[in-house]
Amino acid sequence: MSNHHHKHPHKSHKAGTNEGEGNRTAARSYNDGLQSFIASDKVEPAAQEAKQFVDHNPTQAERDEMAGKAGPRPLVRRVEELVTEGRAMVDRAVTRVKSMIAKRRGHN
Repeated sequence: MSNHHHKHPHKSHKAGTNEGEGNRTAARSYNDGLQSFIASDKVEPAAQEAKQFVDHNPTQAERDEMAGKAGPRPLVRRVEELVTEGRAMVDRAVTRVKSMIAKRRGHN
């Protein structure tokens, strides 16, 4: 049996290659960054900064924590929100333009 078709487990991926779920390159990068952060003795100052934020902004901290626990919002929901916001913006613009036209007609 030939190993010709067997993928090498340590083979590096080209930049931009989609590794899918369980992306080893991203995991390795995250872990390397985490180890570097820990080794740089920045953990305690970051923890103190976080504590101060929570002490001074408890409502925002709770909202941020809940958002983090909820995970990313589904893309469909975000698109729907953008469409709704876009429509509202257009409606406001139309109202303003109509008002400007009406004022202009009143002055001529």
